[in-house]
Amino acid sequence: NQARREKNYRKLIHFDHILTFEGIQQSYHLHEFWTGQAKKNPEDPELIRFLNADMILSSPLTRALQTCLISLKDHPTAKSKGVTLCRDLREIKTLGGFDAKGKCFGAAIMTRTEEKLIKKIKEASSLEDVSEGQVAQYLDMAKEACKTKIDYNDANTQWWVLKDTKSDVKERLEDFMSYIRYCPGNTFICVGHSMFLKALFTHCLSSEWSSRHPQVAQNLKTEKLTNAGCVAADFTFVGSSKEWEITEAKLLFETGFQLRHPPRAGSNSPGRAGSNSPGRSSSPARSNSRARSNSPVRSSSSSKRGDGAAGESKKRGEQKADGNSRNSSVRRRPHDDGTAALMRQ
Repeated sequence: NQARREKNYRKLIHFDHILTFEGIQQSYHLHEFWTGQAKKNPEDPELIRFLNADMILSSPLTRALQTCLISLKDHPTAKSKGVTLCRDLREIKTLGGFDAKGKCFGAAIMTRTEEKLIKKIKEASSLEDVSEGQVAQYLDMAKEACKTKIDYNDANTQWWVLKDTKSDVKERLEDFMSYIRYCPGNTFICVGHSMFLKALFTHCLSSEWSSRHPQVAQNLKTEKLTNAGCVAADFTFVGSSKEWEITEAKLLFETGFQLRHPPRAGSNSPGRAGSNSPGRSSSPARSNSRARSNSPVRSSSSSKRGDGAAGESKKRGEQKADGNSRNSSVRRRPHDDGTAALMRQ
């Protein structure tokens, strides 16, 4: 994202981009926000579902896994079960999208993730508005986050492709939906990327929900979430493994959109960042103050919150059907209901 804004084309051709220091800060803001909400409003039903996720899934791309580890540090599921990599959550690969191409697989993914994260934090010591104390606190945070157990799952072999065609994307979405449908548990946190999430909502968002929230539905399909943004989504499964739809969607933790064409001042468009649309959480906004602090969180004036995204999804099987989990030959009955939180890196 930074390379695109700066039109730095040399950086754009690098494979598997890492988080910038700003992205690291934004991811930590999300961590501070949900942990703060857990103390202030522990009875919030969306927060309860978020904290009681059965599984955390992440794209194997470095920036997504870094976002996942930082923003979900101290999450009960991350501490007890760790994070499972899922190749279907990777970013959609266009012909020129070098940043969506991986560089390593298996245990080398975590080695690169940690090395690049530590290096980027140390480099922040050269920034004028970052103190040595802040760098030290961020380093402690990162080292602790990188102790999270990682299940490399289907990222143990090459998981990236040269290019995703429209049919490839459709097939990948079907694989992803089948995977979470037949995985044990009802609630999942999935850390992915902007183009993947837009494709997911384009293919799966129900027409009934879209008709009730047209602007939010349009934004979910066409606009990027703020970085480290989070959307709760309820999935309904009917009959065969290819019959499903998203029946509810709600922006969590003051997530908004990076609108390409912001509405005019004073507009009450329900889908714009900062609005109280039906799709938004009513939680207080995360601070964007520039004030210096000894806290590892240094706020940013940018509208970005990180280079990744996460989401919560709920699956509801209206009919019971058998099917194969992608990682197991055991046939499982789909669960009657479930939830997933979809996070953008």
